[in-house]
Parts: sequence; structure tokens; C-alpha cells
Amino acid sequence: RQFDPTHRDTRMSETTPPASREHLLPIEHRRRRALFRANHRGTKELDWLIGRYAQARVPAMDEAEMDVFEPFLAVPDPDLHAWIMDPARLDQNAFRPIVADLRKFHRLAT
Repeated sequence: RQFDPTHRDTRMSETTPPASREHLLPIEHRRRRALFRANHRGTKELDWLIGRYAQARVPAMDEAEMDVFEPFLAVPDPDLHAWIMDPARLDQNAFRPIVADLRKFHRLAT
């Protein structure tokens, strides 16, 4: 197939939000990207909390688990920090199992 500069690839258009495109990437690429994001949060506390958790758990995550973990990484740092320190703030959030496992991993669970 020859290069056509007028051709637009509609499979992953620029109007599709990046988070909704994550499932189109191979699982190993998704895992590497998630590990990087987990270790580069913006605060040292969350880099450590989420990064160490991700290093231990992400290599074994399947597609369905990655479909939940990737949006978790997109949550703003203040919200993540509040949820980790006080899981009661989560209510019935979809991230409740991740936060519970993260707290257990770091022995923060009561």
C-alpha cells in the first residue's frame, strides 16, 4: 500500500479520548505504560504508593484488570491520595477493589 497523505486512519481518530483507546493496544504495551504512569504521578508519596503496588501487580494483570487500572491512574492525585488514606470517601466507586488491594499491599488496611 502506498502512502496517501490525504488518508485519515479512522480506527483511532483524534476525537476519540486517549483513555478509550487504551484497550486497542497490546497487553504488554499497556502494562509498560501503566507502570510508567504509576511511578511518575507527580508526588513522591503517590509515586511510592502506587508505583510499588503497580510493580508487584501489573505484570500479572489481564485485559479486564487493566481496563479498570488504567482509568484509576488517570484520577487526579488529590483524589487518589484521599481515597488511599480514607477509603470511606470512595462510596461505591468502581476503584474500591483497587484501593482495598493497594492498602492491603502496603499494610494500611485496618
